[in-house]
Amino acid sequence: MANDITCLRKLKIILEDVDWEIVEKRRNFLSQLYLLIINWNGQHPDLRTLFRPRQIDWLITQSVKADESEILIDFVIKTGYKDEPDFDKNDKPSLHRTTPVHHAAKLFRFDIKHRTVIRDLFKIYNRVDVNYICQWGFTHFHVACEWGFVDVVQKFLEFGHDPNLLMQTTGNSLLHLAADWGSKDLIELLLKYGADPNWANTNGLTPLHTICKRDHHDDLTEVFFKVKYENCRQVQVDVQDWWGNTPLHYALLGSNNMVIESLLKRSVKPNLTNRRGLTYLHMICKRKINDGLAEFFFRINDEKHQTVQVDAQDPFGNTPLHLSLQSWPYTINGIFELLLRRGANPNLADVSGLTPLHIICQRIPKADLVEKFFNICDEIQLTVQINAPDTRQGYTPLHFALVWGYRKIAELLLRRGADPNMTDKDGSTPLHISCMRNKDYNIVAVLFEVSNEKHRQVQVNAQDNLGRTPLHLALYWGQKKAVELLLRNGADPNIPDEEGLTALHVICQNYHNEDLAELFFRVNNEIQQTVQVDARDNLGRTPLHLSLSRGRRVLSRSLLSRGADPNAANAEGLTPLRIVCKRLRDRSYDLMEVLFNHDNHQTVRIDALDELGRTPLQWAVANLWPHVVDVLLDHGADISNFVFPNESHFNECVKMYREITGNFSSAAYSIDDDCFEEKVRSPLSACDRFAERWYRVQHQRQQQLTRESSTIFNSLGKCRISRDRIYPRAYIMHTSGLTRPLCLVARDHHRLQQSRGRLAAAALVCFARTRLYNSGVRVCIGDSTFCATHYETARELPFNIILLQSVKVHMRLNTSYSVIFIIIYNVDDCTLRVKKYTRGQPRLDRGLDS
Repeated sequence: MANDITCLRKLKIILEDVDWEIVEKRRNFLSQLYLLIINWNGQHPDLRTLFRPRQIDWLITQSVKADESEILIDFVIKTGYKDEPDFDKNDKPSLHRTTPVHHAAKLFRFDIKHRTVIRDLFKIYNRVDVNYICQWGFTHFHVACEWGFVDVVQKFLEFGHDPNLLMQTTGNSLLHLAADWGSKDLIELLLKYGADPNWANTNGLTPLHTICKRDHHDDLTEVFFKVKYENCRQVQVDVQDWWGNTPLHYALLGSNNMVIESLLKRSVKPNLTNRRGLTYLHMICKRKINDGLAEFFFRINDEKHQTVQVDAQDPFGNTPLHLSLQSWPYTINGIFELLLRRGANPNLADVSGLTPLHIICQRIPKADLVEKFFNICDEIQLTVQINAPDTRQGYTPLHFALVWGYRKIAELLLRRGADPNMTDKDGSTPLHISCMRNKDYNIVAVLFEVSNEKHRQVQVNAQDNLGRTPLHLALYWGQKKAVELLLRNGADPNIPDEEGLTALHVICQNYHNEDLAELFFRVNNEIQQTVQVDARDNLGRTPLHLSLSRGRRVLSRSLLSRGADPNAANAEGLTPLRIVCKRLRDRSYDLMEVLFNHDNHQTVRIDALDELGRTPLQWAVANLWPHVVDVLLDHGADISNFVFPNESHFNECVKMYREITGNFSSAAYSIDDDCFEEKVRSPLSACDRFAERWYRVQHQRQQQLTRESSTIFNSLGKCRISRDRIYPRAYIMHTSGLTRPLCLVARDHHRLQQSRGRLAAAALVCFARTRLYNSGVRVCIGDSTFCATHYETARELPFNIILLQSVKVHMRLNTSYSVIFIIIYNVDDCTLRVKKYTRGQPRLDRGLDS
């Protein structure tokens, strides 16, 4: 260990090397000083002979900022160094100076563990005759009060400093700082020296406000009032700050009942409101602690003969009764009963029209509480307006109970006289709301049961603003038991809503299981009620139209067996048959079988024209349904006057496909001009050859192809084919959102009018099959263009191309090889031109070689 002489010599050496004008030099010196101080032994030096006061201030300040102040401050104290003030030219001490005390107080504010550091600093800066003030308007006197140094504060007061000294920035007095610290002794000391207890800072807060904002379980207020009573000075208890809050408002936000009771005893304005319109009673009812404070509040005011406004409303119209119910489950027990017995109006509504009963039915799932509410009102002879609607939705308490599914509360309200036929702003009755819920069937049963007991008739066929009856809603939500209950209680199944939809339309429009339709028909048969199966909505659609458009095979068969007209046309002239032919889904074949093989044996007009003059056969061809074409021809579709779909018709189909796939972009590749041509006088031979080739491949590779591709061309005819002329590879692609391969159909020719097999074979098909990584297809028909793009990794997917007159198909394949055939059929000279485009070396499937 070094002795004191050696340490002092080292200190002088490092002092000689420091340049105080350079910050980095000063910091290096401070680091060396730390090491020297730690190992210091023996007598401590006189710092005034080594440093100037400003240098010592800087060293202490930097150590405070570096959170290493204990080492240096302890060393300075041991040296006996005491700060001395600077004097101006008039030999008066300069007060404007920022000392380490100021820096530490600002840096360590609210950090209690550094309190000893600031106390030690007052041992160095111990002059109370000089109250240094920093650039922020903070003095040493303020620091002593803020940190609760009673002995230091007493020295300042004894020297004659002002006990009401204010902070320039906030307007806080010394008493504010002492109250914030929570020191009883310090508060007593300041009050005894004449500190003003009613001084308000820039926010209007008095020291009493500050005490009440502290949620500590102490008796500061009692000390405050005791000292002021001895000094015969009146403390303003009901003084309001800038926000209109009194000390009692702040106390009620906390849990210090001792402070609250002390203020309640001294308050003379029990109905004082803050800027939010809240009285003391509002604040009590908002508290999450039911500690008997409300009873104490009323008792104290009764003793002082002060009237409490129990129905005072805040800007939102909330009374204390509203707030007590909104605070469930914290403050409701006992408080709402006390308020009612104290004269609270149970029918007073807030700005939204909500009465206390609305709030109970909206928030509190306790039927016994509702029963208690009514019983108390009966005892004090208060009539509850049970059918009062709110102003937003027009809901009555019964509406709210049903919306939230509180069955027992709804039953109690009905027994208390709630109107089951009251409508809200949407025209919905309680029965409508009950049928909107898809969980509790018993709520609907309760409505009918209690209403029957009270001899009130429930308007079961009431319509809301959209024309919907409860039966419409029950069917929409799939409530089977509610549907049966409504029908047996007189619900009319044939009432249309504003769109013309009857109950049967709703069944056919939604996707609930088929049991709902069977239940609907069975109950109507049992009660001998006729269902209009051919009722039309505003668009002329019958239930059969909707059922078929959604592919509901079982329901469609049920409608047809009950007499639904298979030839009814909607406003667009579409019959059920045409709707099936227009579908882009994969169940059209099944629906066709339903239409033609139903039990009622009604004749289906197979060649009826729509408003555009199109037949179902044209729609089936345009929508690429070979199976549907097959069924139509089997049932006698007339092809003698068949007109092949034109480009606009195909463009319409292309547009629909685009909406389904949603995966289109421009193609980057065009097929080059390398081609071979085959001219034939009849397109049928080439068509049949392609069809035969596909049929053979399909038969051999059926297990490897997808179900879609294996059923698409079952109706294609069989014909001989010369294998050495064309080598198609099966090219499989699956487009997202598409349930079958993307297709276009060739233009008609007069020779295609002879037989079903030839018409089906009219599709000019080019197949390829490969492992697909990235593909794009571009089809140009006149001026319209669409492109389908799909990205798939190492999957075999189906894709078919069927060409139109003057159609060019451009395809890009990012694969190792591909063989693509483009078939262009010229109607004018009845010639076929087959272009072959090859990328890479084609490797033929074994199935093609057989």
